[in-house]
Amino acid sequence: MRYSLLSRFRGALLGAAIAASLGDRSLNAAVKSVQTQNIESQSGEPQAQKSWIYYPIASAESLIRCRDLDLSDWRDRIDDTGTGKPEIFLERGSCIAALAILPIILFYHENKRLLLEKIEEAASVWPELGEFTDGMLIWGYAISQLLQEKPGRVEEFPKSLIDIVLSGIGTKARKADGQIQALDKIEKLCQQGVSLKTAVNELTAGSSGYMTSIALAFYCFLSTREDFRLSVLRAARTDKDTLLTCILTGALSGAYNSTAGISLSWQMSRYASVQEPVQEMVKLGDRLFAAWSGAYDLENIPLAIDKVAVAVPNAIRPLEGTQGSGGEAA
Repeated sequence: MRYSLLSRFRGALLGAAIAASLGDRSLNAAVKSVQTQNIESQSGEPQAQKSWIYYPIASAESLIRCRDLDLSDWRDRIDDTGTGKPEIFLERGSCIAALAILPIILFYHENKRLLLEKIEEAASVWPELGEFTDGMLIWGYAISQLLQEKPGRVEEFPKSLIDIVLSGIGTKARKADGQIQALDKIEKLCQQGVSLKTAVNELTAGSSGYMTSIALAFYCFLSTREDFRLSVLRAARTDKDTLLTCILTGALSGAYNSTAGISLSWQMSRYASVQEPVQEMVKLGDRLFAAWSGAYDLENIPLAIDKVAVAVPNAIRPLEGTQGSGGEAA
């Protein structure tokens, strides 16, 4: 495995939170003014940045507590964050839904049937989002494949990931024809190496709303897949539902690059102005990972959990030339 599954859990959660913070700032200031080497100096409302952390935390806490998606408990915890206020949800409902659904994607990532069922079940809490459910199926399935390193060799990107997503989703995303067509375009755009402006124009032509954000997120990730920082900065410069595009991109890139691909300066700078440090998201990833792996006592998780190799069956194999056989911890 290129990176441990635990580091990918952490990376997806942390990546989405960092990207949400960047996207939130770009709503109030021209993102071109963001200095890539000194992003922590940018002004921003600490409480606004901090609030995005609450949604994945509330979602994960419910999954950890119930060891499953208990829709009633899950919704209660999400509502406790303030999502129930109509003015908040009306303005940023899709962003809240994406951040809340992300832990569900991680928790069920290895079981395709359960994954798609649970995403639809969670999304049903917000019927007003309509076609966004289909977009979440595509996004969630892509993240699940990245966690399992299913796309294969790096040089096969983006075609391999797009092919896997399209074949895996099938007819599940019933209303996602526009998104599927956009995914087909992304492969060509990446191969051609077009500018961000050209890609935005191509992907937004004839589409709108959530479809646009999901297509742009895939493009920003796949066109700069080895560089988390560049992926989310490009997402912030799309000027098309920037906050949602950033969140979707951050989770994809974080799952692919893991925490190893997110520089320490970026990890710390995004939360320099709030009370909770970045360790909160890391600890959340650890606890969710432990619950997924079947740990009995989640209150006494070993401090060295990152030293333990845990994965789905047949994912861990011995290196060529070594003795013995590989196995999975449970």
